[in-house]
Amino acid sequence: MLGDRNLKDIIQKTMDHIYRDFYFQIDKTNNRIIHVKEIVTCLRKSYYDRKSPLLPTNMQKVSTIISDGMRRSIKNSAIEEYNIDSDLSLVSYADTIVDDIVIKFEIIDKLPKTPNPKDLLNLNTTMWIFDKMEGIIVYMTNDGRSVEFAFTKDKHMFEEIMRRARVFSTLLKEEKTPILEPSETCITCPYYERCYIQQKKYSNLTLERLLGFKK
Repeated sequence: MLGDRNLKDIIQKTMDHIYRDFYFQIDKTNNRIIHVKEIVTCLRKSYYDRKSPLLPTNMQKVSTIISDGMRRSIKNSAIEEYNIDSDLSLVSYADTIVDDIVIKFEIIDKLPKTPNPKDLLNLNTTMWIFDKMEGIIVYMTNDGRSVEFAFTKDKHMFEEIMRRARVFSTLLKEEKTPILEPSETCITCPYYERCYIQQKKYSNLTLERLLGFKK
């Protein structure tokens, strides 16, 4: 019997404990260490994640536990730090390295026809940091379906990541919010309302009034 204990509280505390154990923590106070996953996506979102983060939802926690749990079960995973400048380093994570090929796994709802640009940038950067010529992105769904994309490393994309790392580090040190980087992912971003004007509802606003027409 649970007695007076609240079952929901027990489940929530257990989930939070597992999430903290699995989640790859970033030292938010160290502006000298930048993680690849911070700069292959929107810099403003990564800035908010460091400076004034929102609490993750239970759905986000479950997603992290599942994806990171799978990664931890794979052998040959590795973390590497790459020195960009004397006071700036970039950290990358390889899910696994097999026969000198970097492999990254992404858990998604629907298999894509082409790789997500941020995943490609992440893989390319990891190939450079680990000094490997080839890499593979494996997309997997919860029901076991998968699709793979193979690439060779690209120098220009790596140079762009180095530039973004320097910019992001500087903005963190100066506490300046990065510029907007509009994309389709803005709609589902938890910081959407910080970047865009909040929607207002008008009960008597018609198309004619918006366009300046009179009946």
